[in-house]
Amino acid sequence: MKRWAVIFIVLTWAQCSAFADEQVSFPATCEGNRLHSRSGKVLYQFAFVQDCMQGLKEAQVNRGRFCDDGKLIRENGTVAHRFRFASDCKDGLIDLQRSARGLFCDHAQMIQVYRGVITTHSFESICQEALTEASTYNGLFCNGSIMANHTGRRLRDYIFSSSCKDALPAMGRSVIF
Repeated sequence: MKRWAVIFIVLTWAQCSAFADEQVSFPATCEGNRLHSRSGKVLYQFAFVQDCMQGLKEAQVNRGRFCDDGKLIRENGTVAHRFRFASDCKDGLIDLQRSARGLFCDHAQMIQVYRGVITTHSFESICQEALTEASTYNGLFCNGSIMANHTGRRLRDYIFSSSCKDALPAMGRSVIF
């Protein structure tokens, strides 16, 4: 009986591992202008070979994400966001490195890499401040007098923006998302 239980557990683990590999296949090699996953699947095709090499380097330090001109590409090869300029995409990668919750700013918009735009702020500097708050306070940030989480869900309205900012430390410690 124990032997069958061990075999069942091993087979279940193997199936789960194979399924996980299919879900996220981080970029591994370039063949010409094609970026391949570890399993050999073509994840993305660049216009030029040198772009593939640059994308592979970026993917290795950005959890599989990289830029192709103004496009931010997810680890599975799909487009997460289109920026106006390539430099904006590079800034987005830097934001993603700071954020454990997949957040980045494109000018005044805060974007979650899998959900898209979650909030729009008045200015880019306010978006960057909110990104820092989300990184510091367990995914919570203020958008004016509104407290929200990393998915864009409105959690609480305050009368003043300063009241929201004052509440962040306590709420960020007590709330788990």
